[in-house]
Amino acid sequence: MDMKNINDIVKGYNGQSNIEKPRSIQSVTARYYKELDQYADLMHAKVDPREQRVMLYAEIKVLGWMLGKADNTITQDIDAACKKLG
Repeated sequence: MDMKNINDIVKGYNGQSNIEKPRSIQSVTARYYKELDQYADLMHAKVDPREQRVMLYAEIKVLGWMLGKADNTITQDIDAACKKLG
């Protein structure tokens, strides 16, 4: 590896890349509830979009963890969102 490649890699960690800023709690909370609604919509769809459901479920879990929620609470939120549409 030459010095140019090393400098390019290091430059990315000095804040000169397109790394996102941390999200605010309000932004994470809004996204969490939006994803819950989308997941509930997918659960009630006539087709079985399994890949989308799995991806949304994983994102909901991560957002919930970012908010400091326990796994049980996140699962209850998902169940409540699904029952709300049912």
